[in-house]
Amino acid sequence: ILASLDYSAIEVLTAAVFAEEPNLLEACKTGDPHRATAMMVNNYTEKAWLKLEKTNPAKAKELRQGAKITNFGLLFGGGADGLVAQARDIFDVYITVEQAQQMIASYFKLYPKLRETKNYAYNLLKSPEPRLDIRNLVGFRRYLEGQNRKPTSILNTIIQSTAGHGMKSSFRHLMEAGLLPYLCVQVHDEVIFEFPEDPAVYKPLVAKAKRAMVTGMQEVLGKVPVNVDDKAVGYYWM
Repeated sequence: ILASLDYSAIEVLTAAVFAEEPNLLEACKTGDPHRATAMMVNNYTEKAWLKLEKTNPAKAKELRQGAKITNFGLLFGGGADGLVAQARDIFDVYITVEQAQQMIASYFKLYPKLRETKNYAYNLLKSPEPRLDIRNLVGFRRYLEGQNRKPTSILNTIIQSTAGHGMKSSFRHLMEAGLLPYLCVQVHDEVIFEFPEDPAVYKPLVAKAKRAMVTGMQEVLGKVPVNVDDKAVGYYWM
């Protein structure tokens, strides 16, 4: 059986750790920061949100999708125009510039430390040095110059490469747990395994793999709520 183990919103969690944004860290503890963001931005209690999911699931899905677009778009995009473009190109969702501006205002009101992080990236660009020395949370260094000297490159270096180092750390733990023979392929923040179909064998191996991936990522991010989702994605016969 082919099993997918996928880090849940790991770049959002990495950004929360780097920015030291308490509200976003709390949202990540729920296991679904997009849902939690949608609830807080739209002033829903847990009880009211559960009622919305039951009575109007399309509306709940729309609000969560908007939060997801904003979570990812503002980590790596620019202003309102960038958010509109990312919503269209990545999520196939069409919003106006005015809607984007409203989403940005609500988002940064909820997560003010993330605004400071974006300002940090823009302030670095004011340096007279021709090359910017950017480092991620584990000290990985990247020099940015020329056309790479831009806010998105700064934020990508800090956030995505930190998450990438967490993935490398998880591979060491997978190896120490004896799971590399089952590993098929890594796709960004997802790892595909080939496990025996027998539930008595499959379930303990999945649990062991999840522990290894959580431990490896926490070595880089600290003892924060790392979540790994697992699901069977297919079968194959030999």
